[in-house]
Amino acid sequence: MKKFTLVALVVSLFLVAVIVSCEKSTKDPNTPSFLLDANNLADQTGGFYAKVRQVNVEKGIENSQKKLKLTWSDGDIKPYIVNIFFEEQDWEDFNLVSGQYEILFLKHALIINDPIKSIKHEFVVPNESLNDMQSKLPANYISTSAIRAIGISVYGNHAALRGKPALKPENCANSGGTGTSSCSNACCSITCLSGYYATCGNTCNCTKIPKGT
Repeated sequence: MKKFTLVALVVSLFLVAVIVSCEKSTKDPNTPSFLLDANNLADQTGGFYAKVRQVNVEKGIENSQKKLKLTWSDGDIKPYIVNIFFEEQDWEDFNLVSGQYEILFLKHALIINDPIKSIKHEFVVPNESLNDMQSKLPANYISTSAIRAIGISVYGNHAALRGKPALKPENCANSGGTGTSSCSNACCSITCLSGYYATCGNTCNCTKIPKGT
């Protein structure tokens, strides 16, 4: 009798293990993995958060700097454009193509997340204000392998509804210049790497500070 009870117990435990294993194996591998607390962190750092949408990715060159150009929109706003600029040694064959992403802009950093594949592309602009921005984030929110960028420029306005004036006004006030690491106007905004200064006009760019100045 005791032997039968022991055998029954072993069989029962085996069946439970099989059921648990089946539940794990049948779990949908496409369960999205979204960025944590993205809206709140965007508010705290003066950035913005864009929920999952189609993002078009292009490579190009502007002012002799290599860049990634990201463009997206939704049904209510005009297109957003983000340019990420790189120095030669930081330019790689990024495995980033057009697709469905969520985007978190944190002024000194940009996170592009594919929630289905659970793949994040992270970019940071190291300058004197980066540590202050990171202090507002949870520990290790941005990985140490984030790619360094010369600058991140943003064109567009979530409050600009379709049917209003064009995305880029004809005249955008000049701002920035030597000694500034960031600037903004009605056209765009940009944050630049230490060793560069920011300029804003009809476009927003980072210019290398000449040696000896």
